[in-house]
Amino acid sequence: MEHRFLGLGCLLAILPSVMASANQADLWDLPIEQLMTIEISSVATGSTTPVSRSASTVSVITRDQIQAMGANDLDQVLETVPGLHITRSSQAYFSKYIFRGIASFYNPEALLMINGIPVKTLFTGARNHIWAAMPVKSIQRIEVIRGPGSALYGADAFAGVINIQTRNGTDIEHQEAGVRVGSFDTWGAWVQASSELAGASLGFTLEYEDTNGQRETVQADAQTQLDGLTGTQASRAPGPVNVGHQATDLRLDLTTEHWQWRAGYQQRDNVGT
Repeated sequence: MEHRFLGLGCLLAILPSVMASANQADLWDLPIEQLMTIEISSVATGSTTPVSRSASTVSVITRDQIQAMGANDLDQVLETVPGLHITRSSQAYFSKYIFRGIASFYNPEALLMINGIPVKTLFTGARNHIWAAMPVKSIQRIEVIRGPGSALYGADAFAGVINIQTRNGTDIEHQEAGVRVGSFDTWGAWVQASSELAGASLGFTLEYEDTNGQRETVQADAQTQLDGLTGTQASRAPGPVNVGHQATDLRLDLTTEHWQWRAGYQQRDNVGT
């Protein structure tokens, strides 16, 4: 079965105060007093807040940490968060984010946001049935609330919230391009660049991936049992599962001293179920 998914999002926002930042190497040298004042984004409280004053249980995953773990996909990163388990739907194999054991079929109780914009369908409140996760080259940091976030984000956040912050022009220090290959006929390519444009910082990331997914073999299914009773051979088992996909992700960021414009484009083709 083939499906096609297309997503497009834009954001124009006035930047608040500049957030305090430190790379992973610097954090080891900071005293505990300074570590407790490092600011996170507004995901937990609606305003920039030190970790020590956050009212929720929040995990922050930086780009340096993502690179250190060697992750290529958002789900691989999120699986490292305590209290958050990543599994797959039995219907369409889309990612399910289970906070502290709270789960339902469509998984609307876990809210996923990209730069503060919810990624969900109006019908079920979940990410699209053919949400095939997300590559990580454009991700600057990930903030996770492990617990209720409905007071700030509505009913679709009562188990937890995941907010993905993408990279801007200042985050991208140099031009970069690369390719990768892996098992199950998996290959991908990306290009990332930044530039100064009329006093503004421009960031650009383009990623593409094509994979057959895991090629596990289904030895028998419900139709196999019916075939045994009726003498027919309608079942296609034993045979491989169909969980591959093609993914295109594009991110643009234009930032000045007083405002920021972001655009995102996500397309998923040939998503197996």
